Amino acid sequence: MEASPSNKIFTHSLPMRYADFPTLVDALDYAALSSAGMNFYDRRCQLEDQLEYQTLKARAEAGAKRLLSLNLKKGDRVTLIAETSSGFVEAFFACQYAGLVAVPLAIPMGVGQRDSWSAKLQGLLASCQPAAIITGDEWLPLVNAATHDNPELHVLSHYRKPMLRSSVQFRTISPTSSTPPAAPVFPVASLSPIAK
Repeated sequence: MEASPSNKIFTHSLPMRYADFPTLVDALDYAALSSAGMNFYDRRCQLEDQLEYQTLKARAEAGAKRLLSLNLKKGDRVTLIAETSSGFVEAFFACQYAGLVAVPLAIPMGVGQRDSWSAKLQGLLASCQPAAIITGDEWLPLVNAATHDNPELHVLSHYRKPMLRSSVQFRTISPTSSTPPAAPVFPVASLSPIAK
């Protein structure tokens, strides 16, 4: 059972700045000085999660260390399955802090599109040639089906630890595995080598 998000009201405690940041990292660093954040809603428009910018910055920095522990180089592409979740936002900013190029890919939204999406995903991955792909557990079976013939591709899943709201970590998933492991392989900030 997961803790439900509070109904916290985010307030802006910093002067508003409009598009004068050289990078997204600089913008997040500034936003993290405030008590502001963002809300995430599920498909039924129910509040699912809340994320303060301070927390986002800390998790993105830890996620960047985790990504760099995979021996990714600055400028490498990391495919992100674009879902409306705190995990996606944290993964996106982890790429920014690590100097990696985030490549968000849309998820199938229509009825009956899941099956054809796996084939489309294979083509998109062949085109952008990412060094890693990050997805939520919901899309992991489709990602594994599309990446089963690419053992060099790092497949990571962002997930929430049970009972801890929005404690998102990355875990390594074997391309041949169809179900995620019960426990994380490595914590976010681990700098240990990754075993395949």
